[in-house]
Amino acid sequence: MRATVVLRYVDDLTEQETAEALGVSLGSVKSQTHHALKRLRAAVPDLELQR
Repeated sequence: MRATVVLRYVDDLTEQETAEALGVSLGSVKSQTHHALKRLRAAVPDLELQR
């Protein structure tokens, strides 16, 4: 999950580029990013994250 968030939001890669970089499917990137952002929102409620 960490890697997907870093590649998507820090390195500013697209979902497809992230999938290719990690050697996983596009669906895996979407799912892992969704779960990671959900956990971040729960852990840090005041954090402003895009939906």
